[in-house]
Amino acid sequence: MNADDLSFIGEQVSHHPPVSACHALHHELGIKYDGHVWTKSKFYGLSVGVEMIGPGIVTLEQYDEQYDMDFPNVVCRSILTIPWAEVVGDTHITCAKTGFSAKVKFHPKPFYRGYPNRIFAEVFSKTSKTPLCTIEGKWDDVLTTTYPDGRKEVLFDKSTVIRAPKRVRKLTDQDNQESRRLWFNVTQNLLSRNGEEATTHKSQLEQKQREEAAMREKNGTKYHPKYFELDGTKWVYKHRNSPHHSSIEEPCGSSVSPQDVDSS
Repeated sequence: MNADDLSFIGEQVSHHPPVSACHALHHELGIKYDGHVWTKSKFYGLSVGVEMIGPGIVTLEQYDEQYDMDFPNVVCRSILTIPWAEVVGDTHITCAKTGFSAKVKFHPKPFYRGYPNRIFAEVFSKTSKTPLCTIEGKWDDVLTTTYPDGRKEVLFDKSTVIRAPKRVRKLTDQDNQESRRLWFNVTQNLLSRNGEEATTHKSQLEQKQREEAAMREKNGTKYHPKYFELDGTKWVYKHRNSPHHSSIEEPCGSSVSPQDVDSS
């Protein structure tokens, strides 16, 4: 692993309710992310709303600053025709050390006109009642910062970003419980548009998980995640204090190893 690599590890830490925890670290930049999330779904006619519940924490190690955030929601539209998804709702970001905070609003795509993936954010200091600056644009294209004196500057431009290649470990080298290998048959059938076979394999996997959960309950045993542990009300990475923690690549349980990523 190089200093400029971004390492990531995630694991389903609870099945009822389904909770997933993750940890990410960029060594060279000294930026770390920790968080966990579980979801609640609601049907709205031709759409499905997914409420994302759980905390996220971004740590800037160089400045010893920690930014706490919550998550926006996801809405899946046109589920009976050509489904598509968008991020909607509000996110709040706060830093206890500096007193800075931000309110970020993810706008839904207008029904008739307009564009998806638009956001508007306001950044505040501890004492300010008016924003220090605002940020708006499309989070998947260009974001522009505007200051009170009217100055504008580009905060993010997707066209200038170089996307790093992703590394995927061979299926034969993965543990039986790694997500890419575990769900291989489901994925392949979905790609082949064979919904019936995909559903069959999915049902088999879920039935096995239910049986394993029932056996644990019968034996009075508790499910223990491989890489995460509960610290108060938050799931945290077990090896977070190790200087070489992000080099761990051994998969286990329902976890996703640092190299079990999308190959696209």
